[in-house]
Amino acid sequence: MNPMRAIVELFSRHRNAANLLFFSMIMFGFFGLSGLNTQFFPTTEIKIVNINVPWPGATAQDVDKNIVATIQPEVRFIDGVKEFKSTSRTGFAAITVEFYPEAEIQKAVGDVEAAVNAITTLPKDAEKPIISQTTFFEPVVSVLLSGPFEERALRAYAKQLRDGLLSAGVDKVVMDGFRDEEIWVEAQAAQLRRYNMTAQDIADKLAGSSLDVPGGILRGEVERQVRAVGLAQTAGDVSEISLRSSADGRQIKVGDVARVYETFDANAAEGWRGDNRAIRLTMQRTKNGDALDMTDAVRAYIAETLPSLPPTLKVEVFDVNADKIRQRINVLLVNGLGGMFLVLCILFLFLNGRIAFWVAAGIPASLMATFGVMLYLGMTINMLSLFALIMTIGIIVDDAIVVGEHSATLTEQGADAQTAAEGGA
Repeated sequence: MNPMRAIVELFSRHRNAANLLFFSMIMFGFFGLSGLNTQFFPTTEIKIVNINVPWPGATAQDVDKNIVATIQPEVRFIDGVKEFKSTSRTGFAAITVEFYPEAEIQKAVGDVEAAVNAITTLPKDAEKPIISQTTFFEPVVSVLLSGPFEERALRAYAKQLRDGLLSAGVDKVVMDGFRDEEIWVEAQAAQLRRYNMTAQDIADKLAGSSLDVPGGILRGEVERQVRAVGLAQTAGDVSEISLRSSADGRQIKVGDVARVYETFDANAAEGWRGDNRAIRLTMQRTKNGDALDMTDAVRAYIAETLPSLPPTLKVEVFDVNADKIRQRINVLLVNGLGGMFLVLCILFLFLNGRIAFWVAAGIPASLMATFGVMLYLGMTINMLSLFALIMTIGIIVDDAIVVGEHSATLTEQGADAQTAAEGGA
């Protein structure tokens, strides 16, 4: 006997089993909906481990020969490695190790760390290799801050919003147009000759004086941790750093031989909206983040914080992927309800109300069961899965009408209800 026919006969002859399955599908669907994440595209996790090795002052050729060529044979043949890429530039080596999808990323990171740490032939003046894992992030919504403010003031408002958004539940905030602060020391040639100094003397003194490092432990009745705090954080602090003493005992400071001022990274991109400076904050979610919940949290925080900000500070929300997801969900609901209404009308007009009702009830039951299966398989509600569900509704509606019509025809031909139901299915 055909296994599918046997299943149909089982449920047609045991009403309680059929009703139990129907309600189980509905409950399974509610459980699935409560746990499914919503996002714009399906999660695509690329298993990549990055190795970055700074080597100040080295040429790109030296970096490639002494760092990349040394690390490659130790890492290239680790189990599960799919591809090895490297980029060598002045003072820096960037290496990317991609693993096959079935590889366990935590084990891969550990294997790479073990292989790199075992290398003893790296240049002595090269810094310690930095090993990191590429983490999946997806943009969810963006916020643009702009207004007639100095860059430092606009940065302060951007940092305030960033910290608040992170506290509100946003996984990551990326800021564009947010240039790093820098303190520039421009040595004056005349002053250097006057004090018989060089620019390198100033650089060495700054490197040795502006520090914030642990100084060990002071033991006694009470054990205390000692820390050497001398990190210069403003142009004024840098200007006051002593370089050496003159013959008359006077301290020669950085400000005596150089112009010290605060500025911003000239190589970083600036943000503008019209004639006003602007900073863009892009909210991103991790693999387990929910795009709809995060967007709602961002909008709620902006609405709560906006009254406390200056009226001339313009805050704009744009690139909202959640709106596109909601639009696709609405299409799914409209199509589903439209399909149910279509089935009810056609079957009610040409057959009878009882068949129309139960056939139409199968549409939401099948969709709810799908949501439960999606949760079990680790899937998410995204643009692709919603598109597939919308397409599937048409198939369900078509099959429901055919099954209902055929069962009614068998009944009119004299078959009993059980035989007609089995024949229609």
